[in-house]
Amino acid sequence: MILMTDLPRITIIMPSYNQATYLEEAICSVLDQNYPNLEFMILDGGSTDGSAAIIERYANRLTYWYSRPDKGQTDALIHGFARATGDLMGWVNSDDVLLPGCLDKIAQLYKAHPTAGLFGGNYILIDSRGKIIRCRRHPDNPEWFARLGLFFVNQPGSFFKRDDYEAVGGLHKDLNYFMDNDLYVRMMINCTKFAYINAYLSGFRIHSDAKTVSQIQQAHDEGKRARKLYWPRRISRLRTVGKVIYFSFQTLNGNFIRVIFDTIQARDHYWSEWVGTIAKK
Repeated sequence: MILMTDLPRITIIMPSYNQATYLEEAICSVLDQNYPNLEFMILDGGSTDGSAAIIERYANRLTYWYSRPDKGQTDALIHGFARATGDLMGWVNSDDVLLPGCLDKIAQLYKAHPTAGLFGGNYILIDSRGKIIRCRRHPDNPEWFARLGLFFVNQPGSFFKRDDYEAVGGLHKDLNYFMDNDLYVRMMINCTKFAYINAYLSGFRIHSDAKTVSQIQQAHDEGKRARKLYWPRRISRLRTVGKVIYFSFQTLNGNFIRVIFDTIQARDHYWSEWVGTIAKK
């Protein structure tokens, strides 16, 4: 029998602003993990769409929450991580989901790789109805590609140790779109070891109101600025070479082919139903 004290404490921060359409689904995807050593905080930036009422329904299962004006998503995350007490920390945006069994798999990965500081796996893209659009598989050595200026760590479903987070100064508060990729690359450049599990852990939602969709040019421009300001200059020069190596690597290891087959099987299934089917095989 596994006791709660044998499992790592996992802190999940959920920043949110006017995402009432998806918020409850996101909350339930975390709570339905039934992970016994969970610290769960929801930080709402003063939504006016009824989000606060949704959060209140789950208040007794949350470690901490607020609904008040803040300085945006990154500000909320920095605030949440400062309060966090978990062995592992991460965040799930209020329009994304964790797939069933995600936290159990992360806990197993943590226990199996004590020298690692960043943990993650594969993910799916879902639409506004929660139906699967596409599967995505990461390479199992993203820290190698990070040194070539490329990032292959998906934000929901990825977790990190506090020491590794603090060693690079945490999130950059001036980034609003690229803060996750910037953080993970800086951690891996700083020799944080990545532990990978070949499993689908999370769902990233594509919809018209998502920042990375509706403000894609701003996100692109911020990424260029962050790479120039915060990454070693030699890395930016290696990105073109890195892309060629990445596509060759993913082709040779079969990941591109597996993605095609997984996507054919999964497309148009509701995210939790498809994962349940796969888990029984």
